[in-house]
Amino acid sequence: MRIFVNEHTFNILDASQQATLTGDEYVLGKADAQQIWTHYEMAKNGTLRGGANMVFLVDDYDKVIEQIHTFFTFIDAAGGIVLQQDKLLFMKRRGKWDLPKGKVDEGESIETAATREVMEECGVQVELQDKLGKTYHTYTQNDQDIIKCTHWFLMNCVEDSQMQPQVEEDIEELRWFDRTQVEAIVFNNTFQSIKEIYEVYIAKH
Repeated sequence: MRIFVNEHTFNILDASQQATLTGDEYVLGKADAQQIWTHYEMAKNGTLRGGANMVFLVDDYDKVIEQIHTFFTFIDAAGGIVLQQDKLLFMKRRGKWDLPKGKVDEGESIETAATREVMEECGVQVELQDKLGKTYHTYTQNDQDIIKCTHWFLMNCVEDSQMQPQVEEDIEELRWFDRTQVEAIVFNNTFQSIKEIYEVYIAKH
């Protein structure tokens, strides 16, 4: 499990599996859920030292993940990378470039939620293509520590004549970027989870 916590990345890995490391990680062996939670609180408060990439090697992976679920509220969300020919749709929300996404409503499929959120946030009609994957990131709301699991899809733009930002969701701007612009402009002012799912898209396409 890979969780983005502010500027830090928490990789929780099964110690019995061969892990591929690059050498720039801070590795904690024989980690348990309480240690991961302690490091999370430090990352949340800006006091965590040891580098941006944290690796926690755990002996009982399923048990640790189950325990982590007791520390956080988990929320499912869905969104996507929207294509129009060779360009990708990004939105600026609260000063950062982001991709359209939002919470899955009760009884709603992740596919329906993904297309609905794009329409609500951007005014763009889309058709789903591939499932790209999912990312996890943390945030705090009403004193609750939340992990949002976002399910990402590749989408084609069908109609954008009504494209406009959903200002009540603090979306300031919508722009189509080509790949060069994404890496030159968006990457300088976005979230690690957005970079990761974009790189998944690039690897697959």
